[in-house]
Amino acid sequence: MKKTSKPHKVVLLSGQLTDSAGGPKAVPLLPAMRFGRSTATAQGLIQLDDGAYRQIFEIDGFSLSQFQQDGEVLENQFKGLIDGLDCDLQLLITSRPYPIGSWEEFQKQFAEVTDDYLKWYLDYQYRWFTRVCGTYIPRRRSYAVLTSRAGTSKSERDAARRKAFKLASDACLSRLRQIGQNPQRIAGENARLLLYQYFLMPPVKSQSYQSPGESGSSLLSQYDLKPTGELQSPVGDKLAKCLSPSTIMEPEIVESREWLKIGDNYHGSFAVTHLPAEISTPWLYWPIIEVLPYTVSVHLQPCAQKPTAKLIAEKFASKNRPADLKAITAGKARAIDVSVYVSTYGSTEGELKERLEMARANFAKKGATTGAAAGRQRQLWRATLPVGLNEPHLAHRISSQAARTFWPCLSDVPLEEKGIVFGFGLASNAPVFVNPHEKSDYMIVAADSEDSHSLMTLLAMKYLSAGMRVLYLGASDYSDVMTKVLGPKGAKTLAVDASSARGKDLTAALCHLQWQKNSKISATTGKNLLDAAQAWSAGDGHNKAIFIEDISLIAGNKALLPGLQKLLAKAKRKGIRVFVAVEPKHLARAASLNHVFVNKIVFRPAAADLPYLKKYLKLNYLLMRGYPKKGKHNLPCALLKGDSLWYMSLLWTPMDAGLLARSHIYGQSNVKLKALRQKLLKDVRQRNPKMAESDVWRQAIYYFGLQYGA
Repeated sequence: MKKTSKPHKVVLLSGQLTDSAGGPKAVPLLPAMRFGRSTATAQGLIQLDDGAYRQIFEIDGFSLSQFQQDGEVLENQFKGLIDGLDCDLQLLITSRPYPIGSWEEFQKQFAEVTDDYLKWYLDYQYRWFTRVCGTYIPRRRSYAVLTSRAGTSKSERDAARRKAFKLASDACLSRLRQIGQNPQRIAGENARLLLYQYFLMPPVKSQSYQSPGESGSSLLSQYDLKPTGELQSPVGDKLAKCLSPSTIMEPEIVESREWLKIGDNYHGSFAVTHLPAEISTPWLYWPIIEVLPYTVSVHLQPCAQKPTAKLIAEKFASKNRPADLKAITAGKARAIDVSVYVSTYGSTEGELKERLEMARANFAKKGATTGAAAGRQRQLWRATLPVGLNEPHLAHRISSQAARTFWPCLSDVPLEEKGIVFGFGLASNAPVFVNPHEKSDYMIVAADSEDSHSLMTLLAMKYLSAGMRVLYLGASDYSDVMTKVLGPKGAKTLAVDASSARGKDLTAALCHLQWQKNSKISATTGKNLLDAAQAWSAGDGHNKAIFIEDISLIAGNKALLPGLQKLLAKAKRKGIRVFVAVEPKHLARAASLNHVFVNKIVFRPAAADLPYLKKYLKLNYLLMRGYPKKGKHNLPCALLKGDSLWYMSLLWTPMDAGLLARSHIYGQSNVKLKALRQKLLKDVRQRNPKMAESDVWRQAIYYFGLQYGA
């Protein structure tokens, strides 16, 4: 096949493209890419017009909690990844807002629900969310793009270059797996779709969940790319026609000095010209806070040592510059060109300007500087696409030793499909995960004081509604509300000979909602609390493999700790991860269990935390239920709370307000609140004498929340 003219160089370490006369060279919007149905393309291999090869992978993303827990280990692993690079690596972090009201996956779950309580609570939460909460929730994705060097000579065989790239990409993927990124290959056809829909023309008002024919929707807005890289397409045969190379090469674009208008959106981009002097702390946290669209693109490219050594003194930031200079000149470490680009978009020029100013300000606070972007919007924007184009205004040539500290800038707390922020703090800075869609996941919730009871109840109710099986441990008057709301079929009570710190009898309410028939668990009676919990978590014959992996064990009673030690030791021998939450007053005792477990959660019932929780619990349910059905087993929901930077807009429903009758929240004593609840129960019974008792409680709590809720 005859080659066409080369539209770009895949690897450009500095400066802009120039023609033979030294002036600026006209660069096409995108490189020419071949998406044929060859065997190589089926394996995810894309060939560029200049002979280079490319593969796109979806990765899990980087976690701040991981870095805080094992920062030095991760830095060294990241350094190993860079040292082994024989191809260019581009890391992409994207976030796109999706409308809550169009979350179809939420609606589809009703067909799977058979329990009356779940049907009622699901419908209740959905209606409340869509009426009260905002319009969008974010969906975050991360990608790794591997690109080989362009063909160096005409005599170089295509098969040889393909083989070399395969070896280089396999080595890179192996190191990504070691870091825990779980790369999933995106095949050629889906890669083209990903480029066009998700990056070129990302719709804000018309998302992929809209039905065809809705106002503002287009053919491309009907597609969605699953986390596994599989393609959802209601259009079928029209895919090849609408995503032809001619279409993907020529999207409508209006260019000015400050923005690009693509479709209905205004795009703005900028480059980070100097990295912060200290980059051991996360400094890309700003997109996590706001529900706004963004793309962060990080290019890591091996470059020649000698030219790098001449320029390194003025073109890189490092904690230990002399050592890095010596490492490069001595040949002990590779020279790496690191470039960072940020892109966002808005429906109007004013909205775009506001978002860009916010982004630049947050980078400036962390010590990074951003270059002038006027007149360079096309080049900068292209560098945020998964096409491997990198034309940095100023190259950051650093050693791999310095590049390893670049890891935190790729970090954030998992918030979307990967997890939800909750009202708990981590003593060990390690994440705690439960998965309501995994058959082997259970959550044991305990409360021995009034402070902890209300939030523990909320936690249990939230995860019950998502299919989690919960063992609720608490004083009888605390667990009464939950057992009443769940009804006789939804909860069973176990008598336990144990006393709390307040001298009250504990009851264990086994909340089994029969979410799935094949994970049915019957109540196990017994006098010893821990024996019952162990027998319950191990299963009773209804499930062949019931484990307590990814359980959240929440136990505030110091009397439970000796028994927990046995449970945790058993889990450790089996290689099962167990996470234990304790109240601060029991933290000293819990410290003695460090040889058994590391991931302690400190429950914070302080009044200062409650306003945050009240404001930030809205998306918990939607994010779990909205995850694609086939990927639910991969969904971890993080029960963690960092500092004020890591919150997300969440909101209680009136139902939750009724469950969380706290005097310092609502300004009334618990005696008055309990009296009001009893009054409402009486009123509901009088008006509905034939109503079931569980329905009476649900209705009363609903009215209670309307009066004293958010």
